[in-house]
Amino acid sequence: MISPLFPIHSVSASRVASGTANAVSRILQEATHLRDSDASEMKLHAARLRLEIGRSGRPLNSLAACFALTYEVIRQQRNLELHPCQISGGLIVARGGVAEMATGEGKTLTSVQAAALWGLAGRGMHVVTSNDYLAQRDATELAPIYAALGLSVGCITKHSTPEQRRKAYRCDITYATAAEVGFDFLRDRMTLGASQSSTSGRRHHIPSADQTSTGLLQRPLFAALIDEADSVLIDDARTPLVIGSETEQTRADRSLFRWCAKRVATLQIDRDFSLLPANRQALLTTAGMQRLLLGGAPRFSAGLTSEDLLTTAERMLEAIHFYRRDKHYTIEKRKIILLDESTDRPLPGRKLQAGLHHCLEAREGLPITAGSKTACQISVQSLFRMYDHLGGMTGTGRDAASEFRRIYDMRVSAVPTHRPSQRSRFPPRVFHNAAARDYAVISATLKQLQAGRAILIGTPSVAASLRVSRALEEAGISHSVLNALQEAEEAKIIAAAGQPGRVTIATNIAGRGTDIRLSDDVQEAGGLHVILTEMNPSARVDRQLIGRCARQGDPGSYQFLLSLDDELLQRLSPQQRSVLKQRSLPLINGELPCRWLNLFRRIQREQEQRDTRNRTDMLKVESQRRDTCRRMGLCPYLETIE
Repeated sequence: MISPLFPIHSVSASRVASGTANAVSRILQEATHLRDSDASEMKLHAARLRLEIGRSGRPLNSLAACFALTYEVIRQQRNLELHPCQISGGLIVARGGVAEMATGEGKTLTSVQAAALWGLAGRGMHVVTSNDYLAQRDATELAPIYAALGLSVGCITKHSTPEQRRKAYRCDITYATAAEVGFDFLRDRMTLGASQSSTSGRRHHIPSADQTSTGLLQRPLFAALIDEADSVLIDDARTPLVIGSETEQTRADRSLFRWCAKRVATLQIDRDFSLLPANRQALLTTAGMQRLLLGGAPRFSAGLTSEDLLTTAERMLEAIHFYRRDKHYTIEKRKIILLDESTDRPLPGRKLQAGLHHCLEAREGLPITAGSKTACQISVQSLFRMYDHLGGMTGTGRDAASEFRRIYDMRVSAVPTHRPSQRSRFPPRVFHNAAARDYAVISATLKQLQAGRAILIGTPSVAASLRVSRALEEAGISHSVLNALQEAEEAKIIAAAGQPGRVTIATNIAGRGTDIRLSDDVQEAGGLHVILTEMNPSARVDRQLIGRCARQGDPGSYQFLLSLDDELLQRLSPQQRSVLKQRSLPLINGELPCRWLNLFRRIQREQEQRDTRNRTDMLKVESQRRDTCRRMGLCPYLETIE
C-alpha cells in the first residue's frame, strides 16, 4: 500500500482550522483503505453512501466516509493529494460555515468535498459562482470527479433555455450564478401564482412535484455552496432581483425626463438643492422648487402634476451627482448597462428603480426606454436564507463574521495557509490630488519593472482604470487593462499578469476567480507587486485585491497610493471636501503626512457600518412583509394580487 503524503495519526492543529484536526486525521486514515480501489469499486462505494444518506436523511453522518472517498477520487484522477487545510476547509463548508481561505489555497477542490456530500443526498446541490465563465469552467473541469462518484452535474448561464435549466436543476449538482438561481426562483413564483388560487396559499418553497409536468424550473431549495461568500451574501445582499413587466411610456413622460435633464443643469447646489451623499439623495430647496415651477412646463405636460415634475427633478439631480458613467454604468448599443459596484461586472437587463434609469437615459441623450412595473422580486439576502443548508468560502470573511452569524447563522473559520505567507507591505502614501498620486503610481511602476517584477494596479471603477491607463501611456509604459469593458478577456489577462515586465490595470473584477501564476523569473525578483490606487468602501474588497500577491508561499508586496480626489471621499459633503483641500494646501510636493491615512480608514469604517445597518433594516422590512402576505394567503414575492 502506498503511504499517504501526510502523517495520518497526528495532523498538526496549526495546519488546519480550529476544531477540525481530529476529523481531518480520520478522513486521511479512511482514505488509505481506498487506495487499491479501482473506478468501479469507487463508484460502488459512492452508491452505498447515496443509499445510506437517503435512508438516514442526514448527510453529515456520512461526512468522513464521503470526504475520504472524494479525496481518493481526486488523488487518482488528478495525481495530487489534498492538503490538510483543504480538507479542513471542506469540513467547515459542509457543516454550514464559511471557510476563509487565502487566494491560491485550492478553494475549487476544497468545494468538491462539500458539494459531493450534499449532492449524494439527491435533492439538488447548488454551487454559486461569481460569473457564468467560472460556472462553466468549474462544471466542466470537475465533471469527471463527480462522475466517478456517480453524481450528475449541470450548469446554467444567462443563455440557457428553460428546458436546459430544468435539466440542470434535476442534476445532483448545479453550477450557476446567484442571479440565475434567483431569477429562476422568481419565474417559478410567477408560474405558481398564475396556476394557484389565492385561497390555497403560496409557499416560498417549491412543491415536490415533477418539474416538467408543473412547468417549474427548480426543485425545492435544499443546499447551496457559495463561492466568494462575502461578495454574494454581504456585498450583494441588498441587490434586488426583479422581474418586471413593461408599461407604456407616454409622450408626456419622455418629455418630462428630457425637460428635467436640461432644467436641473441650471440649478445651483445649496441655493436650489442639497445633497446627502451617504444616502445618494437630492432634495430641492424652496428656492429650487420655485425656480423649476416658474421656469415653464415641459412641451407635452398634459396629465403631469407639480409633484411629478419636482419628484422627477430630484431623481435627475441624483442621477447627475451620484451615478457616474464607467463607475456605476456603461453604454452599449445606445443602452444603459448597470455595473456591479462590488465587482465592476456588467448587469445586463437590470434597471434602476423610481425613474432613475430613465433619468440616466435622458442625461446621456439616449432613447427613453419603456417603463417597467415590478411583477416579482426578492433580494439576494432573502433568497439564500431559504436554503435548508448553506455553506461558503471566501478569502475575506472575518471582517463580516458577526453579520454572517446574525443573518445566516454561519460561523466564519480561518483556515491556515499551506505555506507561510511572504507578503510584504510598503508604507501607504497620501497625495493632495489625483495628478500627484498618478505620478507616484508611474514612479512606483517603473521602479518595480526595473527590478524585473510584475505589477497589478488596482482601481475602483472603469473610469479610474482608464485614467490610470492614459497616465501610463503618456509615460510610455506598456500595459493591459481589465475592467467591465473587457470581461470576456478576464481569465486570459489575469493568467498573463504574472509574467516579467507585465503591468496590468484592473478594477475589482480581478479580485475573484482566477489565479495569477508567477513565472520563475518574477518569483526570483520578488513576485507580484500590487498597487492600490484608492481605498474601496469595504476593506474586504481591498483585502481581496491584496490577496492577488504572495499566493501559496510566493513572494509579493502591496502598497496604497491615495489622494483627496478619491471616490471614497466623495461620500463627504462638498463643504467637507473643500475644508480638506484647504487644510492640505500648505503641504509640500503634493504628498501629505501618513496620518492622513486615518481619514480614509475612518470614512471606510463608517461606510461599512452604514451598509451593515441598511442590510439589517432591509431584512426586517422584508420579513414583516412576508409574514403579512402569508397570513393573507398570498405569495410574498409577487407584486400583484390576482
